[in-house]
Amino acid sequence: MTKILHKKFIVFIVLMIVFVFMLNTNISFARKISFGLHDGLIGTLLEGEDDNQENDYPPENNDPENDDKPEDNDEEEIPPTDEENNNDTTNKEQIIENGAYTIVCAGNEKYVFDVSGPSTDNGAKLHIWQKTDAPNQKFYITYEGDGYYKIASVNSAKVIDVEVASTESLANIQQYENNDTDAQRFKIIKNDDETYTFIAKCSGMAIDIANGVYENGNAIRQYEVNETDAQKFKLEKTELINDKVNNGIISIKSAANPTMQLDVINCSPEEGNKLHLWKKAPTLAQRFEMHRVGENEVRIRTAASGGWLKESNNNVVQSGNSKTKATNSDTWKVEWDNGIILINKESGMALTIDGDMNANGTAIKVKERSNVDAQRLLINTEYIVPDGYFTIQSKYGTMLNMKDYNQGTPLQTANATGTARQVFEFHITESGYKISSPASGWILDVQSGSKLNAATVQMEIDAGTMSQRWTVELLDGGYIGIKNVNSGMMLNVHLANKEPGAVVNQGKQDNGDPQQWKLTPATFDEFSRAWGDYATDKAYLATVIDRADRVGSDTDWFIAIDVRAFRLTLLNRVNGKWYVDACFNATMGYLGSNGLSHTGLGDQNGKTETNWTVTRKIPNRSGDLWFVSYIDYTRPDGSDYSQGIHNHYELAGQSYSSHGCPRLTDANAKYLYDTVAIGSRVHIWQ
Repeated sequence: MTKILHKKFIVFIVLMIVFVFMLNTNISFARKISFGLHDGLIGTLLEGEDDNQENDYPPENNDPENDDKPEDNDEEEIPPTDEENNNDTTNKEQIIENGAYTIVCAGNEKYVFDVSGPSTDNGAKLHIWQKTDAPNQKFYITYEGDGYYKIASVNSAKVIDVEVASTESLANIQQYENNDTDAQRFKIIKNDDETYTFIAKCSGMAIDIANGVYENGNAIRQYEVNETDAQKFKLEKTELINDKVNNGIISIKSAANPTMQLDVINCSPEEGNKLHLWKKAPTLAQRFEMHRVGENEVRIRTAASGGWLKESNNNVVQSGNSKTKATNSDTWKVEWDNGIILINKESGMALTIDGDMNANGTAIKVKERSNVDAQRLLINTEYIVPDGYFTIQSKYGTMLNMKDYNQGTPLQTANATGTARQVFEFHITESGYKISSPASGWILDVQSGSKLNAATVQMEIDAGTMSQRWTVELLDGGYIGIKNVNSGMMLNVHLANKEPGAVVNQGKQDNGDPQQWKLTPATFDEFSRAWGDYATDKAYLATVIDRADRVGSDTDWFIAIDVRAFRLTLLNRVNGKWYVDACFNATMGYLGSNGLSHTGLGDQNGKTETNWTVTRKIPNRSGDLWFVSYIDYTRPDGSDYSQGIHNHYELAGQSYSSHGCPRLTDANAKYLYDTVAIGSRVHIWQ
């Protein structure tokens, strides 16, 4: 007993000495001191001086009734400050290896982080989308060395960012150019279930899927940390680029100025043709086909020739064709440094924009690797043919051509005319391209959905069938093949006929000359199909379109008669929009005392315009004289004053005073007779 008391006395003396020492040294500790007797040993817990210190002998509480009661001398626990957190070595540990990742939603692994668009612009929002492996779903994660990471979009090289550095819930997550602010730094926390949570440094909030809803386009935002699945993600390591999307079709842009792209000079298929920088354009000169040949190693084929990008005497040129075997000089290693870096496997030098990254014509070279924007690129997924208007030329030099604008018109070849009948619109859909005539609204279609060789290709109403959907394949020499989705056959010049007027049908794929086509960007607007005496007077024709918009027509045709200017304009409505079809000279019968025709206005009580309706077409009444034709129209009250449109000859055997009827040349009168539908509006003004 005496020995036990002696030990307690020694313990008491030691504690008193420690207590006096602390007072004398003015050291302040945010800690608890507790002790227990374990075979004469003292267990001491010191908190605050070293957050990582472990205690072999934690204090005991031998009073079960006081388990949940604070001790009288306990100090209130103070949460660590940001500065203390930054000094905590556990928070500085790198838990994610630098590299490219797909960020997968733990709540539904079909969905991943995705930059909308896919845009390369500042402020483009992040949302979730079903996984496609496209570059806008790849993110390069870089450890910053202080417990935080930067996350960059591989598609844009821009950094994931909390919009306006907000500290509020529901703020959007976007991409923005690197500015080294806390809005672009995230702590990545590994959860017990092997998922990760991203905490924004600027707000302390977690990246969150809006309302925990998993559907394409749902927003990604920040929200208070709540440990729900909406704030948990999986990281899947991925290659920087691949050839899985859109058959590997890409564009290559300047990361510093994504409006400028690598471009094959003049889109020439010539062997050894060089590359330069050029403003974004819808041409094959700016389309490339990527082939993966190893881990982060690729070959890049040009659409302009079908050859491969190759280093030659410090230039980047196209060489060979689809059958050319790989060499080190046409193989490129892919690295990341705030953008894609392409390193030539043979020379070890980087593809470099050699000059002004804003100037058309800047040369593309290979140079020693250096930390410059001129070597930072974007490789973006594209389609061979973007949405837009094109002419389609056969390998024989003839053009794909509509014989007329009627439904069911078979396609043929023709010499280049520059008319709207040779302009086609390509539009990308989920099931393939829809190729249409903007002048008529009809769609490129295989007759009756046939899968037979040599089946007719025609223009038809859009029924949304697979026989009206097409894919495009890159061929050698700057040509493409156009394949029908339903039949798997190719758009084909029948019997390899090189002459204008050849039938165009579908044929079994062999990629021969009859199946090779070249696209040239074209323009098309409401005046593009116009022909006739005043087809180029766009200012005047625009006023006629305004009248048609105001007045309307029960059919898709509208006849406008300008009494003062002696003009007749024909408009056609396609997909709800009026297009000028033709604009002719027209005489207007006898003249009144004011020198103007009385066409349609003679008895209208001083009105300056009136509207009539086409009620009938009077056929040829004079034997073989096809030009004798007559379109009759009635007044709004239903009365018929024999007003009409006819050619400049009188009807056989009759004498017409014409009473102001518009009279056209023989050819123009026949065209109007053949084209305009009964019920069309005739709008007359002076």
